[in-house]
Amino acid sequence: MRRALILPLIILIAISTLYAQQPRSFGGVWLGQTTYNDSGTNSLNVGSFYLAQSPFLTGLYFGYGVSVNTNVVAESAAGVDSGGNFVAATATGIGVHLPFEVNVAYVLSLGKFNAWAGGGLNASIAQGQVYLSFADLTNAIYCEASATGQTKFSPGAQLFLGGEYVFGRIPYIGGNWGLFLQYKYMYVNKMNMRVSGNAQCVDSFGNTATQSIDTSIELDLSNNSFVLGFTYHF
Repeated sequence: MRRALILPLIILIAISTLYAQQPRSFGGVWLGQTTYNDSGTNSLNVGSFYLAQSPFLTGLYFGYGVSVNTNVVAESAAGVDSGGNFVAATATGIGVHLPFEVNVAYVLSLGKFNAWAGGGLNASIAQGQVYLSFADLTNAIYCEASATGQTKFSPGAQLFLGGEYVFGRIPYIGGNWGLFLQYKYMYVNKMNMRVSGNAQCVDSFGNTATQSIDTSIELDLSNNSFVLGFTYHF
């Protein structure tokens, strides 16, 4: 009878010890790499997050996150147009993406190691800038253009998985610090952005002409990201 009671008691003590190690709240700052669906190129990602333990269930955390991402797309093409002229064009688009997140996560603590998995909703703000150079080599006409896109808003969602090692105090700074790594998939609803600006053209005789630009582009800001950073435990 005693042996039958010892095992559940040991399990209960182990669970209690594990829960006692759960951090009350922690946050972090990161530097990482984001790959967007629409470009396939890697871009810089900086941001921060915060998670606080739920008073209802140990291991359940609520929090938020915010980041700044840049998405650069460059394309070039050359060939013969419908008029038989040889033309070459280069376009560069620079987008700034600011997602604001509300998250829920489950955190598991094992000594100095913490791991978490979660997800949530996001609201994304984006703006783009387009630069274009065009050359009609047959007729010696060259054009340079720039256009600014509207500031757009779009909803979305994200899933993430991360882990950290809590190494403790930093000399001369203090506190309880950790080093973390996290992967995130973020879905952002596609948005149409109107871009407008001017194109300045010049021919071989030095004649110039200005033409207005007014068009729209579709942005797909869904992305995958890997980030590395520091956490602080409150």
